Amino acid sequence: MRSKGTESMNQPTGFRRAKQDFADNTLASLAGPFARLAYLASLRDFARDEYAHWGMENIYGAEAANTALAQLHREVFREVSALPLGELAAQIQEYLAQLEDGGRTLLRNWRTGLMGAWLLPPRPGPLEAENFRINITAVLEVIDRGMRD
Repeated sequence: MRSKGTESMNQPTGFRRAKQDFADNTLASLAGPFARLAYLASLRDFARDEYAHWGMENIYGAEAANTALAQLHREVFREVSALPLGELAAQIQEYLAQLEDGGRTLLRNWRTGLMGAWLLPPRPGPLEAENFRINITAVLEVIDRGMRD
């Protein structure tokens, strides 16, 4: 178990403060829902099914930080899942354009199956996960074809 932060927080209060702080100061600075989803997904440690963010853990404690990040991941996942395909494509293209190689590595990893469940929050509903997979696959296929042409 990770060490508690410098400030001892009971879970409900610490969780709410941690969630609001992260949403207002970190996620708000990212360009759109897909970028927020990718960032939150990058904080998840699949081996432990927990989120790792030193600053959040240091301020709010590991439990409150983990709970806040997991809930934000679920919320942003649902927000991205509800986007019309055209908007989802625009969000993904904007995200890929910000990557150093224009997203080529990410698309290559997607083609080879290395991305798997990277963007999914912990324990999504099966229909929710499948709908997301179908939409992301369709959009990435179109983007990938456009980049290879």
